[in-house]
Amino acid sequence: MMTTYDTTRWQADIGLEIHCQLLTRTRLFSAGPLPARTDQAPNSLLTPYDLGLPGTLPRLNDQAVDLAIRAGIALGCELQPWSRFDRKHYLYPDLPKGYQLTQQSHPICRGGALPFTRQDGSPARLPLERIHLEEDAGRSLHERLPDHTLVDLNRAGTPLIEIVTAPALHCPLDVERALRTLHRLLVWLEIGDGNLQEGSMRFDANVSVRPAGDPAPGVRCELKNLNSFRFVREALTLEIDRHIDALQAGTPLTPQTRAYDPRRGQTFALRAKEASVDYRYLPDPDLPPLHLTPKRIAELRAAHPEHPDAREQRLARTLELSADLASTICDSPSRADFFEDALAQRPPELPDERLPAFATILANLLVQSLLACLAPERGLSRVRDLQITPAQLTSIAALQLHQTLSATGADTLAKEVAATGHDPFAVVERLGLRQCRDPEALRALVDRVLASHPDQVQAYRDGKTKLLGFFVGQAMNAAPQKPDPQLLTTILRERLHD
Repeated sequence: MMTTYDTTRWQADIGLEIHCQLLTRTRLFSAGPLPARTDQAPNSLLTPYDLGLPGTLPRLNDQAVDLAIRAGIALGCELQPWSRFDRKHYLYPDLPKGYQLTQQSHPICRGGALPFTRQDGSPARLPLERIHLEEDAGRSLHERLPDHTLVDLNRAGTPLIEIVTAPALHCPLDVERALRTLHRLLVWLEIGDGNLQEGSMRFDANVSVRPAGDPAPGVRCELKNLNSFRFVREALTLEIDRHIDALQAGTPLTPQTRAYDPRRGQTFALRAKEASVDYRYLPDPDLPPLHLTPKRIAELRAAHPEHPDAREQRLARTLELSADLASTICDSPSRADFFEDALAQRPPELPDERLPAFATILANLLVQSLLACLAPERGLSRVRDLQITPAQLTSIAALQLHQTLSATGADTLAKEVAATGHDPFAVVERLGLRQCRDPEALRALVDRVLASHPDQVQAYRDGKTKLLGFFVGQAMNAAPQKPDPQLLTTILRERLHD
């Protein structure tokens, strides 16, 4: 679905609120464990504080604070020496305390920007207004019983950061590009797992439309709880078109909170959006102000990992990797670390001029062979969860570089070692993967194949050169040891043209 509005007549202004669950072991204000799976028994992981029982007190999770600081550093925010938590009061069944703890008036981070690439390939920066910490609510389940709502509080108190952008985007496709960039960054830094399907990362989008050149802002509507990049793009496209249709028809627009139904392909109103909802924000009396010392900030800055875009560009530049290979390797820090650990163990006799070829073989084995072995349902979510070590992958790449193995043989070997952890050289012999590169043995093999198919040989020499593939296949099948395909093809051509 593409943006359809005429940008010479209209301007859409889009701001985003991104909620990202943090990768902590416990909740934001209690020692309650976080659910490891979505099928965890409802209400099975709660402490008295999570239930809002009288007399219980919050205790701030330092790990969550460090992750919020890490996000602020990555996005160039101003880290605030002092911040505090406020109680946001509202009544809902999945909010047992009757309020949510958030940082309404004094967030931990202000300012900053997200660099990203627009749909047309040009660089851009999306200004940020703030990043703040807050706790998630529980879940209200409406589908299981027709006349009842069930409440699961396992998610209540999960640490979140909310990233609020300025309304500086004007195109749904650019919104999608910015969100994908942010998602990659937060996952790369291991701030959150970014699982959109399970709600670990959720998006709200505020959109208004005004005539091009008109400084007065349009009527703002908010699209809530969008959980995929495509849904964000589609919902914004539909909402912008709805605003333009109303403006052209002279129909008054009202501020609303809306949702998106992807099955029907439409947005719909949830409720009117009052100009100022009275949440009765109050500083939480049980939590002291949060103080970030210069030492703590300096330590986190010193430990901050290389930005994924910078690492991707470095690998592509220094190793001459393709953009796709470098991008896939840098999708996660553990994957990139595995690749660089393997590269560091390359054969010492490898000349510098062959390093790009070796790196490309290594990258292809990682991306095409090892990633195919991952199985999150069996606890194999990362390359390091497999049985193969970086040194073993290096050995396999060297065997392919020296043409001891074909690309197919190297793929087979990598997958076998990933599953078993066995010595690659022993597996080569056990599976008979070693290529035959003995010219005399291959010439004898070719002579036997050609002697067995005189009619096809004559047809080839009469101009049916596509029969070369037939001869290659016959030779591969007849060989007691896998021939090197390139050398075999060269010898076949020589013999056929004798």
